[in-house]
Amino acid sequence: MSCSFPRYSSVFSQGITNDGGYICISNGTFLTTDNYFNKTNGSNHGKIILDGTIVLLDSFVNEVTDVSENVFTDTAGGLGLGNGTVIFAKNGVQHILNTTSNAFINFENVQIADTSETILDAGSAGTVNGDLTVYGTFRLASPASGEGPSGSLITNTGGSVTGTGALYVHRHYATMNRYVYV
Repeated sequence: MSCSFPRYSSVFSQGITNDGGYICISNGTFLTTDNYFNKTNGSNHGKIILDGTIVLLDSFVNEVTDVSENVFTDTAGGLGLGNGTVIFAKNGVQHILNTTSNAFINFENVQIADTSETILDAGSAGTVNGDLTVYGTFRLASPASGEGPSGSLITNTGGSVTGTGALYVHRHYATMNRYVYV
């Protein structure tokens, strides 16, 4: 599948719920939206062919029910290996959340804007196959109870991790019958 939208366009949305369909964002196209919800409808899982840029002004929630399905596909091999970019640009806290256990989001390139505090929520996982650029704050969270997996992020070879912002990994630990946030 390829995108047939005209190049060099901008689209603005108050929020997107992809209920099992394909969204194509071609090279040179900017899609700016508040929230993005990625869902499953029957056997169809929401997918984005991303060769352009998504600017998120709020959270990214992946609710697909099949952990083997990738959110981002592209014309460069289908596994999030293209040149598309997701920019987290909220003026405040925004979340990356997988609601299905063992699911992950396979990003191409990610940028955290200087105004954003982006949190990869506990139990959520992401892979950045290209560049991770952090100007704001990027946090990998753990459950407040200290039980269960933390948010996890993999950056694959071939990309880089750069920027002037901060990366944090948080973990709660049980000490003397209470959990301490580190």
